[in-house]
Amino acid sequence: MDTMTIEQMNKTKDELGLTYRKISELSGVPFSTVQKVLGGITPSPRYSTVKALSDVLLYESRKNNPYATYHYSNYKYGEKPEKDKELVELVEEASPFLVHGSNAPLNKDYFTVEDYNNLGDDRRTELINGVFYDMAPPTIEHQLIVGRIWAAFSNFIAKSKGKCLPVMAPFDVQIKDDDFNMVEPDVMIICDKNKLCNNYVVGAPDLVVEVVSKSSISHDKIRKLNLYYESKVREYWIVDPTENEILVYDFSESDFKKYSYTFEDKVPVSIYDNKLKIDFKEIRTYVENMIRNE
Repeated sequence: MDTMTIEQMNKTKDELGLTYRKISELSGVPFSTVQKVLGGITPSPRYSTVKALSDVLLYESRKNNPYATYHYSNYKYGEKPEKDKELVELVEEASPFLVHGSNAPLNKDYFTVEDYNNLGDDRRTELINGVFYDMAPPTIEHQLIVGRIWAAFSNFIAKSKGKCLPVMAPFDVQIKDDDFNMVEPDVMIICDKNKLCNNYVVGAPDLVVEVVSKSSISHDKIRKLNLYYESKVREYWIVDPTENEILVYDFSESDFKKYSYTFEDKVPVSIYDNKLKIDFKEIRTYVENMIRNE
């Protein structure tokens, strides 16, 4: 699916009842820029900005479409697969573009791990399919959730004398066998320690957890979902505290499965044969108590 036109984006915006402010929050594009682009004030907006807005509006418009499939399946978007197991909601290939706000050099079509390493330690950026994507600063709630999930993994592995390694961001992962992808998962479990280098991981972790923020919804639920599946991550969790939802994708076998939980549930960890369950009700209570102003 190519980028929407301005007319198509405005039509979708009106159909969904989205405001400029909401689109700005979802896309990470500044409110004034959204207003100028969709309002026709900017005659020739940057492609990166248009693509960022288009991605978000496509994502929002397809939330209730039951036939959104992986781009590398044998089906085109909207076609019904023969088997329900091949359905994965809200997934679409995202064309490469530079996210609004990136200060990466603009004289290259694709970037490499070397370019990524040259950005410096003070910039939170991910490289996916040769394109830089800026990462918003994490909130206190985000960090508390990430830390609690990591602690649950770490405690279980220690008590069971496991050999896998729980890792918490910031820690880079060169997830594919190429020079165009470097990501920074919120939490991951690595069982093959041969993948560990001095300051990053080479290859796919066994389990990845991403805690969604307002500005990373399409990034985590579309772009990185595709990347993790394609890279053979065994299990991927998307934790969305705003929507009170935890999506679990079990990619360990060809019959991949998707499960949905809430912050009232204990979520089983598939790579540990469900012997470990993360209590998200306890996590929510912990976070609320920690940030309560009393």
